[in-house]
Amino acid sequence: MIARDHAVGILAKLATLKPYRRDSIALLIEHLMSCPNNQFAMYVEMSAPVIDAENKERFRQLIEKRSAELERESAKKRVAKVLKKLT
Repeated sequence: MIARDHAVGILAKLATLKPYRRDSIALLIEHLMSCPNNQFAMYVEMSAPVIDAENKERFRQLIEKRSAELERESAKKRVAKVLKKLT
């Protein structure tokens, strides 16, 4: 799990660099689709600042879909906060 946390952090940092942005964002979204529910909120928070306009809608839809699967209320609130910033 720690390796995945670091991978998401590295991808988010790489997404701030223009040559790596597109591939990094695609990989971040891919990670978000399959990551464990207990880490989803943290990964959404790490990814949100680097999501560009091109991927914003896909990111939003993914968050809404996965939010329904979250069990912990705190995770739902964290994800809702990110969603609110996106709109």
